Amino acid sequence: MVFVKLVKNSIGGAVLISLATIGTANALQITPISYDMENGGGGLFKYWDKKYNGTGNTSVDYAPLSGGVGDLTDGIIPTQNWNVVENAEGTGPYVGWENRNPVITFNFAGTVKLNSVTVHVDDSNGNGGVSVPQSILLSMGSSNYNSGTLTDPSSAAPTSYTFSGLNFSGSSLQLTLNRRTAWVLASEVTFDGELLGVQPVPEPTSTLGLLALGTLGAVSTLKRKLKPSQSTEKETTKVG
Repeated sequence: MVFVKLVKNSIGGAVLISLATIGTANALQITPISYDMENGGGGLFKYWDKKYNGTGNTSVDYAPLSGGVGDLTDGIIPTQNWNVVENAEGTGPYVGWENRNPVITFNFAGTVKLNSVTVHVDDSNGNGGVSVPQSILLSMGSSNYNSGTLTDPSSAAPTSYTFSGLNFSGSSLQLTLNRRTAWVLASEVTFDGELLGVQPVPEPTSTLGLLALGTLGAVSTLKRKLKPSQSTEKETTKVG
């Protein structure tokens, strides 16, 4: 079963996301090595992915981008609407598409198991034609998920949708944002899951503990080996 969690941001500024372990030793927030998509577009303001470091022209509306990462995985989540944080240079935190349903393919370093995906979007309740998506589609290998019609919060503030219980496995995930109004703006996409086949690295304290135990074991073994030879020495002295 897939659970959807809606999170509303209500304060100014931005939130930074960092890697963190959750649950088991190799369950964590997984960062893609790249994503491929059409660049954002714009009018007076430009909603380009100017941080994108792959192939493609980040200063051209809807130019194809591939092999890099940028705004959607930089860990910055705006808590203010597009009209406050965006600009004519396209360097704001949102990537936006007008009259399109953007398809974004996220690529991972190897095979991963995804338990949940969170999509952060702007929601100005139609101001400037910007609303939350009508629906979000996820696809990985032979696994697919359709959110159906998403809840549109009553307040006008950036929000996020979390889709959990996915149990997807693969090396790339395709995400489709189906627009509700003219514009759909996204700022960040995060993934929680497991790196399949990767063994957890012991914590530094655990490593030190293992070394200490190994040292104690070696000392104990040495003592046991020394005891018989010491006893023989004493007996030899008595006989002499």
